[in-house]
Order: sequence, then structure tokens, then C-alpha cells
Amino acid sequence: IINVMMVLVLAGGAGLLCYQPPFDSTDVIVYVAGASVFFLANNLLEAATMSLLSKKMPKTWAAGVLNSGFLTTLTGLGGRVLGNALVSALGSLAGPRTLEDALMAPLLIIWIFTGVLVFSIHSRLTA
Repeated sequence: IINVMMVLVLAGGAGLLCYQPPFDSTDVIVYVAGASVFFLANNLLEAATMSLLSKKMPKTWAAGVLNSGFLTTLTGLGGRVLGNALVSALGSLAGPRTLEDALMAPLLIIWIFTGVLVFSIHSRLTA
């Protein structure tokens, strides 16, 4: 499911990018569909990866306050904090009109890095 969601995230991102020039002739429906696929695929991808993360944590971490569920939740929180910081920083630098364009390059680089990392160690994670 992780591989499928990674592809859907890319497809949704492509739908968002096709709304920008030189593809201005595309309809708003393409943008809304791309944003919807992007959002839903990211949420499903997070659920699958957090589930996999909680299963792959050492068994010794399953007890006490800092258990695997808490650490998984903390990891998701850390991702949201970094994402919000990126949006805030680029929003103050680029301004609200060009925020989406300014976000696409860093997000694409992060997505490619994460995709290569996941696909390179996927067999070890699911074993």
C-alpha cells in the first residue's frame, strides 16, 4: 500500500502543477482533483507508515511511558511541525500569492529523497 500511495502522491502533485503555466488551459477540476488525491494519499501514506513504524520498533520500547505508540505519535507530530515551519518560512519570504509555487520545489526534493529511501529499504521494513 505504501508504494501505491507514493505513486498517488506524485499523481496528485502533478495535478496541482498542471494548473500552473504553461498548462493554464486546464480546468479548475484538474486542480481540485489533484489536491484531493494529494491530500488523501498523504493521509493514507502517513497511516501506513506510522503503523509500519510502530511494528518495527524494538520490543523493549513497548513498555513504560515512552512506548512505541507514543514515539510513533511524536514522529507524526514532528513531521507536522516541520511542514508548518516550512509553510510559514516560505510564506513570509515568497508572500501569499506565490506560496504554492515556492512550496513545490522543496516538497518535490523531500518527496524524491523519501521515495528513494523507502524503496531502497522497503524489503527490510516489511520482512
